[in-house]
Amino acid sequence: MTAVYPAITDQQSKIQILKDVTSSLINSLSSEMFAFGLGLMLLQTTQNAISFGLDLIVTPIISLTFMVPVGLIADKYSHKKILLIS
Repeated sequence: MTAVYPAITDQQSKIQILKDVTSSLINSLSSEMFAFGLGLMLLQTTQNAISFGLDLIVTPIISLTFMVPVGLIADKYSHKKILLIS
C-alpha cells in the first residue's frame, strides 16, 4: 500500500526553493571562509606564502576529486552504517 501525500501549493513550493537556495548559499560561504581561515592559519604557522598558495590550489582539487565517489557511497549504503564506520 502506498502512502498518499497532499499536494503542495505553488506558494509552498516557492518557499521551499527559497529556503534551499538560502541554505546552499550560507553553506557555501561558510565552507569557503573556513577553508580560507585554515589557509591563513597555515600561513601564520609556516610563515611561507607558497604553502598558503598551495593550500588554496590543492583544497578545491581534493574536494572535486572526492565529490563523486563519496556521493556514490552515500547513495549506495545506509547513512547509519557510514556514520558508524567513519
